[in-house]
Amino acid sequence: MLVLGWPRVRRYRWPQIDRIILDRPGNIVLDLWDGTHALLPEVADREGLASALEKVALARAIPVRGGK
Repeated sequence: MLVLGWPRVRRYRWPQIDRIILDRPGNIVLDLWDGTHALLPEVADREGLASALEKVALARAIPVRGGK
């Protein structure tokens, strides 16, 4: 039985991500291959998340704007 009001979680696969944008203060944005943008929710350790995303992007040849 499906509970009404339960939010759907959208899953992303790495091939769908065209670019990761880290230069906006407080926000991390994913540019997707279909031209849309996905704003990731705010987290307590933004720098840790940004660092992890940069490492994965480097391994998968995904361009990163901003970051270290």
